[in-house]
Amino acid sequence: MRHSDHEKSVVIDSKTLPAFHEPITVRVPGNEYDLIEIINSHEQLVRERKCSDASIEVASYASRTPLPATLLANTRQTLTGLINAVRDNCSVVSISLNVKSGDAKTLTRVGGDCYVVSICARNWEDAVRGSKLAVQYMKDLESKSS
Repeated sequence: MRHSDHEKSVVIDSKTLPAFHEPITVRVPGNEYDLIEIINSHEQLVRERKCSDASIEVASYASRTPLPATLLANTRQTLTGLINAVRDNCSVVSISLNVKSGDAKTLTRVGGDCYVVSICARNWEDAVRGSKLAVQYMKDLESKSS
């Protein structure tokens, strides 16, 4: 999925679809790339693909520690590795990595300095399996970076 040239649309599988809200881009200071923008993927899948099962299951993992700076240094490589680690081993709809950052006051308000990996799948088993694979991948990266 990527944001198209038109302000209120997204491109999913080479098909331009209307977006339901403005795109959200998270910028990391000093990073060459921005983090992924994910725009209402659940609604797009359900409405546009007309899948027989409209339910999408989501399994998430929230770390207790910040994402290491070395992993933010090359976000594209980190995300590509995360996607490959999960999609090569189970069937998922979408993968997201969210990173919280900001000053101490902001971080206290939003629950601390951490990252969250969320896996969406059409069944609970794949969502949980994908989440476990994502967590293992991120922990392996953390141990290599420290």
